[in-house]
Amino acid sequence: MRFSFSLFLAGLLLGASASNVLDLEPGNFDSVIGQGKPGLVEFFAPWCGHCKNLAPVYEQLADAFAHARDKVVVAKVDADGAGRPLGQKYGVTGYPTLKWFDAQGNAEPYEGARDLDTLVSLAVGGGLNEEAGRLAELDSVAQKFLAATGDARDAIYKEARALSDALGAASNHYLRVMEKVISNSDAYIEKESKRLASILSKRTMAPAKLDEIKIKANVLRAFIAEKLEEAEEKVESIIGRATAEL
Repeated sequence: MRFSFSLFLAGLLLGASASNVLDLEPGNFDSVIGQGKPGLVEFFAPWCGHCKNLAPVYEQLADAFAHARDKVVVAKVDADGAGRPLGQKYGVTGYPTLKWFDAQGNAEPYEGARDLDTLVSLAVGGGLNEEAGRLAELDSVAQKFLAATGDARDAIYKEARALSDALGAASNHYLRVMEKVISNSDAYIEKESKRLASILSKRTMAPAKLDEIKIKANVLRAFIAEKLEEAEEKVESIIGRATAEL
């Protein structure tokens, strides 16, 4: 999808007095979604605390694309009110749930980070950087987890689960990696990293799906970052000793 960066800046600068987030319900959903342009839809509940926390960022996202509505849709559905049938149709079981719809109306769950930069990259259609999906609070826990063994790993996993309650859905990727390592072995990280790298290199999936893969790959890197740094330090040490002996 081509996108004019000038339009994006205009949306940020001009803002809007009324919300630019489209309100969808059963009566107008099909006339907006699947009509030749992709879109991000938030399924929310008015009483949901996490939804209220997301609201300012989501409004900024919609403002940024207010002048590019012919390119992308930013919308929401009250899945606990008038939009309940839509929530049921798309398998919504918690709030907020974000789903990316392609131009034909095919839905994909979005479980990545919910900061403005990441959501803008999603709406533009790919190209997430190496930090997308990473959470500083869990990066350090991930490295401790990989360095530990046995019961210590179980304790660190519980620590990560406790943190995830406050960090939201973006933390799920970290937990899944830990669960896979506990049930299988450390080899899972290298094997899965190679598999995801292969998918990303081929780029045969929809942009939104590629972004999901990129986020998973980025989170895996959090677990091996410390080992990579150790390897680099060892190489530098060897080079230093060899140079000194010349």
